[in-house]
Amino acid sequence: MIVILAALPGMVVLLLTGKLQKPVELSKAPTILEPQLGNSGLVAVDPERHTEYLHALSLALYRAGRSDEALQLVARLSAQPASGAARVLPIDLAVSAMASQKLGRFADARAALDQLRTLVDEAPGSGDREATGFLREVESVVHE
Repeated sequence: MIVILAALPGMVVLLLTGKLQKPVELSKAPTILEPQLGNSGLVAVDPERHTEYLHALSLALYRAGRSDEALQLVARLSAQPASGAARVLPIDLAVSAMASQKLGRFADARAALDQLRTLVDEAPGSGDREATGFLREVESVVHE
């Protein structure tokens, strides 16, 4: 299992298959995550987890400055048939908005930001903390 435990300025702490890793430079996170996704171990056996890890990889790619690849991965994920209730994930909207902004695709960035705002506004109760966190980050990156 891959878990991104903390993102520090320029660094990330990963938990891979139950083992805590040393903090690594953010730019190196995708090279650590990508081989794990290609393994024939637990990730391949559990397609739902594999998809979950791909969403995390898209964010890692963006944070590592690989915005084009991040957008391609989000597009690939959104083209997959949804299992269960189809829904747009906050992480995908955040990656789309921030990567689009970075690549100068401002209309796409604003559209993803608007979708993320709608998702957060429509969340039942106090809202989704993860989505709200992504919204704050996207609002600091996407300039309207």
